[in-house]
Amino acid sequence: MKGVLCAPVMGANPYQSLLARALESHGFCLRLEPLSWRIEGQVQTRDSLLHLHWLAPLFSDPRRARTTLKVALFVRALSRLRRRGIPFVWTIHNLYEHERQHVALERRLRLWLARHAAALIVHGPSAAELVRREYQLSERNEVAIVPHGHYVDAYPSRHTRIEARRLLGLDPEAPTLLLLGQVSPYKGVLTLVETVARVRSGLQLVIAGQPSPPWLENELRAHAQDVPDIHLRLGFVSDEEVATYGTACDLFVLAHREVADDPTLRDNPRFEILTSGSAVLAMSLGRACLAPRMGCFSELLGEDGGFLFDPKQPGGLESALRIALTERRRWDEMGRRNRAAIEPVGWDRVAERTAAVYARALHEPA
Repeated sequence: MKGVLCAPVMGANPYQSLLARALESHGFCLRLEPLSWRIEGQVQTRDSLLHLHWLAPLFSDPRRARTTLKVALFVRALSRLRRRGIPFVWTIHNLYEHERQHVALERRLRLWLARHAAALIVHGPSAAELVRREYQLSERNEVAIVPHGHYVDAYPSRHTRIEARRLLGLDPEAPTLLLLGQVSPYKGVLTLVETVARVRSGLQLVIAGQPSPPWLENELRAHAQDVPDIHLRLGFVSDEEVATYGTACDLFVLAHREVADDPTLRDNPRFEILTSGSAVLAMSLGRACLAPRMGCFSELLGEDGGFLFDPKQPGGLESALRIALTERRRWDEMGRRNRAAIEPVGWDRVAERTAAVYARALHEPA
């Protein structure tokens, strides 16, 4: 069994633990660790490979000098490990961090990683195209497409839809929208609240998750205080609560900031969405979605799995929401289509493709 150091660990998200469990049958033992410039010291004797994911921990310090030093030491550590025969694979979840503090420095690191990785992994064809273009890669740089595994068995529900709504104190009959997960400005959550306040139409919106940054909580409460149909459940959401919220809702909202409302995002690669665990979760739970027509959302959902809007069109989210409300009869059908589409993407299939990438990185037969 070959050891793989996988970093960073991303909280309660089951993505990495499901991948690690499935890879065991392919001869790889993943060990989940924090991401640090001290990564060389984290490597154990049995480790043959590094698997990097999100880079946010390297850029959390607002002090430029300290962050620059950390990045330099991180690059030096990876270079030393490569000379020792320990390559790294990088799964690229975002072209850039959504909330950026050190723009130029982050870009330099990403370009270096992309060009020195033994292989890159993305979750879809559009992501592969964007990565190649933005990071200016040549054909010799491998960009492997490995789909995001489903969460069908990760969040079993013990309740019916009516029971779940009763537990959450929601109207049992009203069309129910859900935004679930980390609540961040880049998701356009304030625009969503304003849109629902204008549309109303007897619907109810639940926003459940941890606000990041913390100041967003006060902004959200101020925007929602006069709209009784908006239910804010801000804070940590347990696995059991994820299942309950998912069961209670009719429609997952995957709202992301409208370019029309923020000109700084126009033609900005930070706005591109390479992957969406929330979309995969919605599909796994058999729910329809309201999402921007871009990147992974178009690939995952198509026109049959959700109501897609043009984020570059002013009022696109509101128009899509109004259309969705007039076509409520399609929601359950869309949800069933989404579940059927995501079910074949199990973690055994994901692990098989990931193991093949590892084998190529180690110059071994797959």
